[in-house]
Amino acid sequence: MSKSDDEIDRAFQEACRALSFRSLSKKEIEEKLKGLGCKDDSIRTTLEQLLCLGYINDLDLGETIARSMAERGYGPLRAQQKLWERGLDRDCAHNIVEEVYRNIDLVEMATYCAARREQRILHKPIMKRKLAIARHLAGRGFSMECVRMALEEIYGNEP
Repeated sequence: MSKSDDEIDRAFQEACRALSFRSLSKKEIEEKLKGLGCKDDSIRTTLEQLLCLGYINDLDLGETIARSMAERGYGPLRAQQKLWERGLDRDCAHNIVEEVYRNIDLVEMATYCAARREQRILHKPIMKRKLAIARHLAGRGFSMECVRMALEEIYGNEP
């Protein structure tokens, strides 16, 4: 075995070890291998092998993450941000999130999250509650239009 083959084998073993803990994106594996001092050629070869073997699949990973976030009450903007953080490119992340959230009533989801949040801050004046809920929903990844509609569902058109 040549030194190059040893380097490729080492990179492949490290990538497989990392994947044994949790699913990773192509970008995450690349960064991990660079952090371990692997050479670019070895990283490229390892990534090709992992893709061919089906050990990494950014589309499946992205869909799993987006579905999980939707199930936990996060809005599409936060899910998309999470996919970017995990190394998926913007177009891919956008398409995945669009598909996952297509049949979800975002206003209903935001209203549910807002109602739960409101129960914890009932002691505050109404305007402060509205602001706190709006910040909470925006942080969870709901658009401002969705936030506005959720607040209207809970408070009506009160100022």
